[in-house]
Amino acid sequence: MSVRFILCALALVAVTAAPSLFAQAQTAAPAAAADQGVIGTIQEVEGTGTITPQGGALVAAAVNGPVHLNDVIETGPQSKVFVLLIDNTQFTLSENAKLTVNEYVYDPDNTAGNKGRYSVLGGAFQYVSGLLTKKPDPDVQIETPSGSIGIRGTDLTGGEVDGEYGVHVDEGAVDVITDKGKVRVNQGEGTTWKGRGFAPGRPHKWAKAKLQRFHQRVMLKHPEVVRQRVAAMQQRHQQMRQQYRQYMQTHPRGQQQQQQRQERRGEIQQQRQEQRQGRMEQRPNNRQENNQLGWRQQQRQGQGQAQGQRAAQGQAAQKGGGGLFGGALQQMLQGKAGAKGAGLGNRQEQRQERQNERRKRWQEKKDEQQNPPSQ
Repeated sequence: MSVRFILCALALVAVTAAPSLFAQAQTAAPAAAADQGVIGTIQEVEGTGTITPQGGALVAAAVNGPVHLNDVIETGPQSKVFVLLIDNTQFTLSENAKLTVNEYVYDPDNTAGNKGRYSVLGGAFQYVSGLLTKKPDPDVQIETPSGSIGIRGTDLTGGEVDGEYGVHVDEGAVDVITDKGKVRVNQGEGTTWKGRGFAPGRPHKWAKAKLQRFHQRVMLKHPEVVRQRVAAMQQRHQQMRQQYRQYMQTHPRGQQQQQQRQERRGEIQQQRQEQRQGRMEQRPNNRQENNQLGWRQQQRQGQGQAQGQRAAQGQAAQKGGGGLFGGALQQMLQGKAGAKGAGLGNRQEQRQERQNERRKRWQEKKDEQQNPPSQ
């Protein structure tokens, strides 16, 4: 075999392999970009489950499989899926359920714009809040076919129960909102309603049998194994959070979310500034109103005292007559009129007038007992 033949064969192999290597490089780049956009992982699959990326093909859900923004996670009959997001938010889906992560913004270094928007269609679910709700006014909401659930840092279960849609809170509190009303459901309470066009029922403690039946729909077969997997993911989450932060800064969708977060942060700052300015402007008005109220109170007090004195003089003139009984009656009438006038003033003056009146009456009775009037 000649050297020329060997060289030609090697050149042919190189030309043939080049497109394949180039294709692998092109495939690896999107995969790396996709890994940066990971917001969570699947940590348990009982039965069957699927994940459908936005604009992509359906794939089978598997343990440690990635979850991206706008992924649709579905469970089959007699199946359950456990989803863990990078902020430690947990979703457990019952059979025939569908979860979509519509919006997800998480920055551990700047929590002002953090938010989560999820939708759960069909079946039942358990939600345990993570770091996304660790701020004074969490911006997290779950949409269901029957209404919205505003999260305030909680552990809740939602789904159909006894022919209605129900939400039970095991820890924390939530706001259940429909087209006809809104209720706050606190820890240990539950509410049910017929649909989005109905007001939620009054929250109350559920019967033990009903609560067990409700929780059974989302109860995993091996919760200890899942807890171990969640604990093992904590170290990996640190890296995933940084990757997602870089993704938000470079990817068009992430840039859009970051812009929305900055706009939201600006709105919050503007609202706080307006509230502070309103309080500053209200203070002089409050002082002016207090001064006006004080002046009006003094005016009413003076008018009341004058009216009381005129009434006492008129009643004394009509009664006429002197003597001990007439003088006592005049004093009593004056005391009553004085008390009436003082009633328009402050409470302390009212109290003093009543004490004076009681003393006068006691003195009158004592004088009558010692010096009875002549017949």
